Amino acid sequence: MRRLPSARSLLAAGAAAAVLVATYAVLQSAWAPAGAYRSQSPDPAYATQGGSQADVRAQHLDNLTDEFTDSSYETCEVRTIQQWSAILGSAANPEAVARRYAAVNYPPAERTGARAGCRNALIDQLAVRSGS
Repeated sequence: MRRLPSARSLLAAGAAAAVLVATYAVLQSAWAPAGAYRSQSPDPAYATQGGSQADVRAQHLDNLTDEFTDSSYETCEVRTIQQWSAILGSAANPEAVARRYAAVNYPPAERTGARAGCRNALIDQLAVRSGS
């Protein structure tokens, strides 16, 4: 038959747990004082800490523009300007192809970055082919 723990051992275990919890709380407050990991005032370098929804939206669009520029550069560099022109039904120049590519593949708020990336890829392609 199995014996249950005595009241004395349960009391000792409870006291030990209480001491551990209290020690942890004291040490935690000594290691990381309140507010140690957070700036006490908003950092204006970060739009999300400024409180303005317009600033947050502008920062978000800037980040997306960079993303779309990179993505469209990588997409447009895999075909020649003539291939893109035929696919998109545009004139065979970097600006016309890039403008049409962005219009077909991106919503208006995202087209600036997409157009820039595609145009840069096509210009780079032309420069490589001409030996510049």
